[in-house]
Amino acid sequence: MQYSQELVEDLALVYLTFTGYVEGNLSDADAEAMEKILNVWTDGFMSEEMKDLIPYTQRKVAEAHKHNLAHRRLLDALDSLQDRLHATKLKIVLFDLLALAKLDGVISERERQFLDLIASRWGFKFEEQAYQKAA
Repeated sequence: MQYSQELVEDLALVYLTFTGYVEGNLSDADAEAMEKILNVWTDGFMSEEMKDLIPYTQRKVAEAHKHNLAHRRLLDALDSLQDRLHATKLKIVLFDLLALAKLDGVISERERQFLDLIASRWGFKFEEQAYQKAA
């Protein structure tokens, strides 16, 4: 299934905000993992416009922070994803985020809080056993 560029941009924004929220920068491992995840969402086909998606989204996040709009932009992206994706796909997004959190081998308290915030916004309860299953 091919997804729209807007949907993939929203996914990139959520993934990027998640990694940036916790670590303050985007490591090479995070960038590589995000690219792989986004390739899955686009069935392995990234259009020319999407090839620079991560740097483009980094600029959007930085601009939003500059104008104190980062939180609002994240909530807008989460709402857009909820409107466009079935609950099963939303859970996949949560587990994608969990995989990003586990790149360094530890799920920090801030990462758990971020996951819980997103899950509750989408009407899910992200329970402790979900963290353990991904370990």
